Amino acid sequence: MTKRGLHSKKSAATHIVIIGDIVASRRLKTSTRRSVQQHLLAALKNLNRSMSEGLLAEFTITLGDEFEGVLRPEVAGTIIPDLLWTMEKELAGVPIRFGIGMGGIDTEIVRSPLEMDGPAFHAARTAIDAAAAEEKMGGVFMGFGCENDLILNGMARLLYYHRNEWSPQQRRVANLLREGKRKHEAADILNLTRQAVSAYARAADWAGYAEGEAAWHMALAVAANRMVAAA
Repeated sequence: MTKRGLHSKKSAATHIVIIGDIVASRRLKTSTRRSVQQHLLAALKNLNRSMSEGLLAEFTITLGDEFEGVLRPEVAGTIIPDLLWTMEKELAGVPIRFGIGMGGIDTEIVRSPLEMDGPAFHAARTAIDAAAAEEKMGGVFMGFGCENDLILNGMARLLYYHRNEWSPQQRRVANLLREGKRKHEAADILNLTRQAVSAYARAADWAGYAEGEAAWHMALAVAANRMVAAA
């Protein structure tokens, strides 16, 4: 193995591996697929830059339109929801499935996930395979403990269904509100009245979604911390 590692020894600690895959990418026209791949590369580059402090291994294209990265468990509650949201935003209209696995890593911790292996990778692979076989979107979680897997998967599915029902304009409003913009700021950016922004937010049930996502953040953090403590 080429040692390009962040650390020089094997890690018995618990980590999180995320595998993402564009749904049915081989069915896309050649020109469309090339454009999607370019957008994917740009999105992963932005993720690696913006989330660098939480990454043990940067997100890398591993096979075809599949990508993979390794997270520090202490950032699970913030990075995972942000990552899924960002990828859906950056590749709007391109469905992406995710498998999220938690466990140990048997090899050295290195910059590229291609050079690592262990239970965390096996859990993520099982999760992404389940996502494909069962057509589950919004992230499939495995390795966080049976009870936590059930909670995290249930919340992931509900939140995905919620935001997948939004119209393009509702999603644009939600993107800005999630970034922390106030309604009058979102109105200025979208060239709408504040009343219109409020109407779109109500129609999208943004308040309900934000509450649900906050609970998901907390559930992820608690599950990851418990697994680290038990390791």
